[in-house]
Amino acid sequence: MKQDIWQKTLINGLLGATLLLSACANATTDTAKLNTIKALYEDTIKALSSDFDNDSLDTLALYANTELQQAIRVVKADSMNASNDDYDVFSNCSETRYIMNLTVGNGYSIDEAADVNYQLLKNGRVRASVLMMGDENINAADFDNFKDFALSCTNNHCKISDMFENTGESAIQTAALYCK
Repeated sequence: MKQDIWQKTLINGLLGATLLLSACANATTDTAKLNTIKALYEDTIKALSSDFDNDSLDTLALYANTELQQAIRVVKADSMNASNDDYDVFSNCSETRYIMNLTVGNGYSIDEAADVNYQLLKNGRVRASVLMMGDENINAADFDNFKDFALSCTNNHCKISDMFENTGESAIQTAALYCK
C-alpha cells in the first residue's frame, strides 16, 4: 500500500514537472514571437527614418521564412505591373502588397504611427495593433488597424511564416492567387 502511494506521488510529481517544463518552453517561445514582431516594426521605422524611400518589404523579408520571402519577391516584381495593356489599371497583385504593409490601408507609413501594441493571440499568432494619428482608442473592441503574424520558431528563433490583413486575408495565399 505504501509503495502504491509512493509510486502515485512520484508519477504525479513527474507529470507536474513535465507540465511545468512545457509551460516554460511555451512562455519562452511566446516571448520570442512577440520580440520578433516588435523588432520587425522597430527596424522598419529605423530604416524609414534613415531612407524615406526604403521599401518596408525589404525589412519584412529579413524576418520572413523562405516561403514568405518568395511571396515578397513575386509581389515586388509584379504588384506595379499594369494588367491587360491598360496602364491605368494595376494587377490584382497590388492588393497583396497592401496585405504585406505593416499598417492597414495604403495611406500611412509605419513611421507615422503614434503607438503599436503587440499581443499574443490564442491561435499562436501575434497581433500588432497600430494607432495612427486621429485613431480613437487602440484598445476598443472594434479597433481594426492591425496585422496578424504567424511565426514558426526553433530554439527561440522565430521567422514570420505568413501575415494577415485585418480581414483575415493571407499574404501567402493572396500572392499565390494573384501574382505572376
